[in-house]
Amino acid sequence: MKVNNLSLEERSMKSVSLTPAQLCLLETFAGVQSQEEADELSRVIRDFYARKLDEELEALWSDGTFDQKKLDEYRGRHFRTPYKGGGERMRRSSGHLVVIDTN
Repeated sequence: MKVNNLSLEERSMKSVSLTPAQLCLLETFAGVQSQEEADELSRVIRDFYARKLDEELEALWSDGTFDQKKLDEYRGRHFRTPYKGGGERMRRSSGHLVVIDTN
């Protein structure tokens, strides 16, 4: 099987450079002893990004970039990318997103 003109063997042999942040996360997850610990650490990371999103939205609201008028414009609109084939949908299963082929 060829992907991006490289065989699976070639892709697996290709070196990948990780950022310092990625290395830090790998080192952190290396010490995880159970699925429960992994789930808790994932929740902490999700909470971190949720807090960052809240801060950014608050800043946009405060400086007038985002306001009630803009919020009303977006209400009810769908911004999701449609799936190829149109016969797929997503659902949550045990905290993971699962794509279901309905064709």
